[in-house]
Amino acid sequence: MNAMNPTQSSASNGCGDSTNKTQQYIDNNKRGICSAFSDSLNVLRMREGEYKGYKPVYKYKQCFFIKAEETWRFYRSIDLCATLPAQKDADLIKDKLSKANDVNKAVAAALAIVAKNIQDAKQKFALLSEAAHKLNNKAEDNCNKAQRAALGKLKAGSKDFKTCFDNIVDGSQEMYASEGGCGDGETVSINKLHCAIGDVSGIQSFTSLENVIALHKDLADAIKIFRDDVLQNIKTGEDDQKKTYGELGDAKIQKVTIRETLWSARTQTQGIDDIREFLCTLPCGDLPTIKSICEQAQGNYCNSNGNGGHCDD
Repeated sequence: MNAMNPTQSSASNGCGDSTNKTQQYIDNNKRGICSAFSDSLNVLRMREGEYKGYKPVYKYKQCFFIKAEETWRFYRSIDLCATLPAQKDADLIKDKLSKANDVNKAVAAALAIVAKNIQDAKQKFALLSEAAHKLNNKAEDNCNKAQRAALGKLKAGSKDFKTCFDNIVDGSQEMYASEGGCGDGETVSINKLHCAIGDVSGIQSFTSLENVIALHKDLADAIKIFRDDVLQNIKTGEDDQKKTYGELGDAKIQKVTIRETLWSARTQTQGIDDIREFLCTLPCGDLPTIKSICEQAQGNYCNSNGNGGHCDD
């Protein structure tokens, strides 16, 4: 756009015919055109500033939407890849622990029955050992030699009485092993069985699943709290995504509106500037042509008596 003094006269352009009505009309309208150009230029500058100032606003809206979208996808990925599988695994482990605990309880009950039976057997072997000792003492009593001699031999084909007697006494003592305790000898005794069942029961008690089940419950509760938090963040992220998407759409519409207004102001200012430039730089050689057109128009619309509208102009 060419900047010129809006009050520049035709004389400065070498157009000295300032009494010509056409030239006077042009000179008079220069001021109005230049004033309109100045106003339009101010509006254009305002629109340029408005458009420039709205660009960062739109960028912020765009950034908010992108971050909301990323956050929403982030928490969805956490749920699909971590919290959802973890919660399912916790449910499966809970079921397996429950079944294993049922088996463990059944084993504990069976061990309790075995321990009771061994305890009962131990008491009976104690009575048997006591009776065998009494029998041995009676047999070795000199007062009973006649009875022992009278027994003589057992039925034909059987071991003699002494051998059977020794087996009863020694066997009962060996099985009871009141002095053997829980040693590592090869002889199997009721005491060793009693010690063994005690060891097994202790191991079974140590491997009880009740504590594991309690720990699993704490873990499952923590996983549930974690997933509930993730799901809440997914919902919040979805709401934020919808909100920021709507705001971004409104910002886009506003940006387009401001841009179109700016382009309109540019077009208007350019048009006014073109008119201003034409009027302010009109060549003198065009004045006779414009004057001739005016005379022809006057001749067409004014009669020979000078009657008609504005014929003297």
